[in-house]
Parts: sequence; C-alpha cells; structure tokens
Amino acid sequence: MRTPRSTCHDLKGGRKPSISIHNVQLVGGRWLCPCGKNYKSKTSLSLHMRLECGKEPQFKCDHCPYKAYQKIALQKHTYCKHRRVVQTE
Repeated sequence: MRTPRSTCHDLKGGRKPSISIHNVQLVGGRWLCPCGKNYKSKTSLSLHMRLECGKEPQFKCDHCPYKAYQKIALQKHTYCKHRRVVQTE
C-alpha cells in the first residue's frame, strides 16, 4: 500500500512557505514528522514544524529552569508549580 506524501507548493504571488514539509508521510491516519512525532491533522504538523521542530523552547519560567514551546503550557506550569509564589507577588 502506498503512503501519500505531502508536497510543498508555491503560495500566491510567488512566495514560498516559511517551512518545507517534504518527506512528511500520512501513516495510519496520522501525519508523521521526520523527527518522529505524529499528528491527527496536517495543520497541527505544520504548526509543530514551524514553531517547535528542531528549535529550543521560547517561553521560559521566571521561577525555575522550565521552558515551553507554547505560552499556554508555561501558564499551566506556573499555575500548577508556582501558585503560591505568583499569589504573593
């Protein structure tokens, strides 16, 4: 059985997408990133490749060494781990 591969197309106006998604496979209904992570939707995979894959987390905790790729993850971490510190500030 062949697995469909996505292709990278030029956008309107001749612009190229900010990330190339070559070698991305749809396996068992999941989009597979070359790094090994898999996603239900191609949009989620594209977001992962643009913001996370091969990059350091950009959101840093002010109270400990924790780092997150998404702001909401840092907010949840701060609430769960540093609730008392945040309430007293």
